[in-house]
Amino acid sequence: MRDESGQRETGKREAGQREAGHVGINAAIWGVATGGTLLALFNTPAPWWVWAGAIAWLLLWVTALLNLSDGASRAFVAGTLRRSTYTQIYTTLTRRNVMAVWRRVCDPADDRDPVPTLFRAAMTWRLYDAALLIAVAYPIALPIAQWIVTGEAARVGSAVLAEPAPFWWERAALSGAFVILILGVIGRTLAAASPRDAVRRTADWLLVLAAAVAVAVAGAVALAIAVAAAFGVVILWLDAHRRPLIARLGLTIGVVAAITLSAAVIDWTALSDERRSIFLFLGVLPLLNALFDTLSYAVTLTFLRRGLRARLPLLWGVADLAVACVLFLALGATLVAVMHWLNLLAGTPLLDLGALFAGVYMAPWDYVWLYLMLFSTILPTALHFAVSLLGVQGLWPRGLRRPVADWIGEADRSALRAVRAALALAFVWWVPLVVLGAGIWGLWAVGGDLALAALALYFEGLTWIAQVPVGAL
Repeated sequence: MRDESGQRETGKREAGQREAGHVGINAAIWGVATGGTLLALFNTPAPWWVWAGAIAWLLLWVTALLNLSDGASRAFVAGTLRRSTYTQIYTTLTRRNVMAVWRRVCDPADDRDPVPTLFRAAMTWRLYDAALLIAVAYPIALPIAQWIVTGEAARVGSAVLAEPAPFWWERAALSGAFVILILGVIGRTLAAASPRDAVRRTADWLLVLAAAVAVAVAGAVALAIAVAAAFGVVILWLDAHRRPLIARLGLTIGVVAAITLSAAVIDWTALSDERRSIFLFLGVLPLLNALFDTLSYAVTLTFLRRGLRARLPLLWGVADLAVACVLFLALGATLVAVMHWLNLLAGTPLLDLGALFAGVYMAPWDYVWLYLMLFSTILPTALHFAVSLLGVQGLWPRGLRRPVADWIGEADRSALRAVRAALALAFVWWVPLVVLGAGIWGLWAVGGDLALAALALYFEGLTWIAQVPVGAL
């Protein structure tokens, strides 16, 4: 028995050494091919699409190489190739993450439920809660992050959150404040899950303590961050009273009422542009962003769940992208309309929309923070679309995939077969992406001018909204 056991162990070691040798040869060939390809690209006037195709090929090749480095991985990849619906890689990579988010912010639902049922399950107060928290943190975190990296003034509109800081230690102090707040959130989460009542009762106070320490570390600049943390504590306190939906509805109505009354009652001519910017970009914009973000997030989660049982998940990614673009355009129009309405209520421009449009046109890079705040609506959709590209391999007929699966099963027998299997698998992954890219390029070549004309017409519409007289409202 010992001899048989020893022989088995010896066989496993020899197989492992053989596989390691095949991987090493494969990696060496890939390295030589990569070096030669990059050398050729740098020394020839290759267009951008050649660069994109070559880089994608090399990345997929090394990914295939790594996926064939052990028996379990080879068995999984070969199995996916042999199945009629070639979406197992997509579903394996997405299901766990999607379901983790769904369980946290959505109501229970089944993958086989129709789209309207999934959407109703996704549209919950918890999702709106998450959108609100993101929308409040976004306009503060983005300019502060830019300030930490570049040292340039952190601005929200005309308001300066942080003066230029050429010395690294000032920015390092605020970075430390961010770390402290993050640790406070982590500590609160761990304390809330503790089996001890005393520890759980102190959970929410950890956020308050972290905010206080952050202010002490970074000074007044961190005060806005502490306010956002305090907002989170209020939401948690309301949740504890088991009235989450009513609490958020009341909160939304209260904020809308406060904004309306503030615009109508306050003498804005006596206030500086900085205070007006704080009112608009930290009060008005986050609420509107959160409302549209909630819709966009719900659509993305719905289409992700539907895509998990689709033969071609890419179609659901494209549908999500189309809906997100419509919501993004609607958000832009709504923002301009609300800003114009507030200007009329205040009797003076709280925000000069004409100057804003002119500034975006003349110096677009000065408004990166604004673009990033608005694009929060479309970011999850863009991620969904990128992930859904993994399902485009389903375009391959199964009859053409089976030989590749056989080659993968034989990849451990020789280095030559390992190289052949890795190249074939990378080819299976690469060709559909090339076809997709060519299709997108063709659509743009045919309809690009029409799309730009439609976008110009949209901006003309925004300008018209910003100039509607009082009597037309």
